[in-house]
Order: sequence, then structure tokens, then C-alpha cells
Amino acid sequence: METARQEAMARAGLSARQQAMAEQQQALTQATGLLGAGYSPQQQALEALRIGTPVAGMAQAGQLAGTQLLGQTGQAGVESYLQGAELANRLRLQQQEALVSSLLGSQPSLQEQLMAKYVGMTPEEIAGLSSGGLFSSLGFGDAPTPEWIKSIGDIFGF
Repeated sequence: METARQEAMARAGLSARQQAMAEQQQALTQATGLLGAGYSPQQQALEALRIGTPVAGMAQAGQLAGTQLLGQTGQAGVESYLQGAELANRLRLQQQEALVSSLLGSQPSLQEQLMAKYVGMTPEEIAGLSSGGLFSSLGFGDAPTPEWIKSIGDIFGF
């Protein structure tokens, strides 16, 4: 009887010990779950940061591309302005040359001389056609005095 009682007590102790171990295991599982839940907001924040990092990189790439495009268009604008200014200067120079040529006259070019000889003009006729200008038409320089100016002198008795 004593042996049976001791065996029953041993079984009860073993059962109690197994129950205590199961409870400790359950407590450990619950604590691990709480610990994991405690880090969950931090993990979610880190995940959001990891997802947001490429977006920031895309924004930076867009800014860099915009800056590069601005530089290229600025350079193209400056080049266009310089080309326009050069064209305007050439035009102004041609206008001034034409004005000086119309006032003072010009010498015939080689091409004009050859064409005039081809049609049978003399060198004097060639020089008379192209060397005229406003001042030579008024009798200045080597040009003879025009008849209309002589007639003015005749009217006033000079």
C-alpha cells in the first residue's frame, strides 16, 4: 500500500511537473508573441522607409534630368541669340556698304567688266555705268558736270 501511495505521489508530481512545464512553454510563446508585436510598428516603419527610398531616388533623378535639360536649353538659347546677332550684324554691314556704294559709286567687278566687253561696251562706258554715285551724278570727283547743273548756271547767267 505504501508503494502504491508513493507511486501515486510520484505520478502526481510528474504530472504536476509536466503541467508546469506546459504552462511555462505557453507563457514563453505568449511573451515571444508580445515581443514580436512590440517590434511590429518599428518593422512597419522601416518597411515604409525602404519602400519610400526608391521614390526619393526617382525625385532626385527627375531633378537632375530637369537641371540638365535646363542647361541644354539655355545653351541652345545663347547659341541662337549669337547666331541672330551675327546675322543682324551682317545685314547692317550690307546695308552700310550699299549706302556707301550708292553715294560714292563703285568700281566694276571683273565679272561685270567681262560681261560688258562681251556685249560690246568700251572701258569708258563700263566705268561710266558702274562708277556713278550720288556725288558723281552731281559732278564731284572725276565725273563731268551734269547738263542740268550747267543749265542752272545758264539761267542765272554764270
